[in-house]
Amino acid sequence: MKKLTILATMLVAATCAMNAQAKQDTYAYPERNGYTLTNDWIYSVNEDNFADNMPAAKDKARAAVVKDGIWYFVDSEHSQLVRIDVATGAKLDPLPVVGEHLFQHEVETEGTMVWEAATVLPFNDIKIDAAGHLLVGSGAVTDRFQLYKVDETTGEATEIINESLKANEDIAALDAERFDAFGVYGNVDEYAVVMAATNDNFLAYKWVIEGGEAQPAKVIEFDFEGLTNADTWLISQGVVGTAGNSVQLLILDADEESSLFYFDGNGTFPTLFTESEGTATLLDDFKNNKTYGLAVANNEGDTCKLNQGHNGICEFQLGEDYFLLIAATNTAGSPNSAFALYQFKDANKALAGVTPYWYFPAKGMGAGQNQGRTATPSVVVSEDGKSAKLCVYTQYNGYAVYTIAAPGAISGVENVLDEVKVEKVIENGQVYILKNGVRYNVLGAQVK
Repeated sequence: MKKLTILATMLVAATCAMNAQAKQDTYAYPERNGYTLTNDWIYSVNEDNFADNMPAAKDKARAAVVKDGIWYFVDSEHSQLVRIDVATGAKLDPLPVVGEHLFQHEVETEGTMVWEAATVLPFNDIKIDAAGHLLVGSGAVTDRFQLYKVDETTGEATEIINESLKANEDIAALDAERFDAFGVYGNVDEYAVVMAATNDNFLAYKWVIEGGEAQPAKVIEFDFEGLTNADTWLISQGVVGTAGNSVQLLILDADEESSLFYFDGNGTFPTLFTESEGTATLLDDFKNNKTYGLAVANNEGDTCKLNQGHNGICEFQLGEDYFLLIAATNTAGSPNSAFALYQFKDANKALAGVTPYWYFPAKGMGAGQNQGRTATPSVVVSEDGKSAKLCVYTQYNGYAVYTIAAPGAISGVENVLDEVKVEKVIENGQVYILKNGVRYNVLGAQVK
């Protein structure tokens, strides 16, 4: 308990220093099916408090994930992970990523073997596997893909994948220019599948990891044969030949022979594919199920029409209800750089039956240039399964944490929860919990 108190005190100090400019989205999001949505804190261009609180330089923080209450952002400029406290928005000490010959490869120059940079896009993406490992990968430009497991305590990086794509006979003959992100399913220490998709055409690479060892990548081709304009937005808009920038893949299930995954590129809406032995076929998308362009209702008749320019998607479950969180609009949308939440009809999770809940932030995050198309959502479900933290980040434009709570969920932190109702308040940008008139920070430490 003493160690926890010391840690809480340290984090409180960091929070007070950081959150002088913290703001809250005060929009009154309407109750949906008994669920409520509230904003914990926000930094954004539209709130005019993001410029001094960006996780890294504009071009250098293209991805983020959440683990154990810490939000990790890649910072390619400084070869580190920037860490944000999810509860408060406080910037914690960054985590330098260390290791011998990180994102390098050995080449022969004038008869001598030397180490050179293997890519112009190191620290380009970060994901978390089923075992909670932080995975940092490069973007591939015509040649090499590298993936490392990073220890969140020491920053030590362990190589998981290091493959020259040109040396792979299945890939060398393809006109596969580049990919910017990857998806992961399973535990990279045991059995896992890693996938990445190219920007310039519909192709994906698939690495199978067994016993911690990665096999050479296999190519996944996309089969649209037999589909018509009426079947899918992809064909009606002519984007089956090019996926657009920064394709994100969310892998729902995978093994060596098959996979089930969402595909979301700059030129596409989130689309569900099923793959068998190297061929992916369309299983579900917004157009095919009459939900393309669905207006996401807010109170007072406010609506938001989806557009495809930003990429990011995740699923989660609260009790017996299933949800889909996606990047709803790009910088040109209205509102700009917003996210949208839907509830699936049932455990089958068909897009045809989704119910719109909210888009947020209500006024968007900002219209700053976002060439990386990064709009990353991460979700952390509470231990009782009645609420979740929705952590949303749009490169150049902002990051924020929202709480969705089911009927009967208690708003507060674990070590101040009991039968007494607690209340969240914000004073001078600092988030507090009021319980019986006593003020606590969000870590549960009493504040005098």
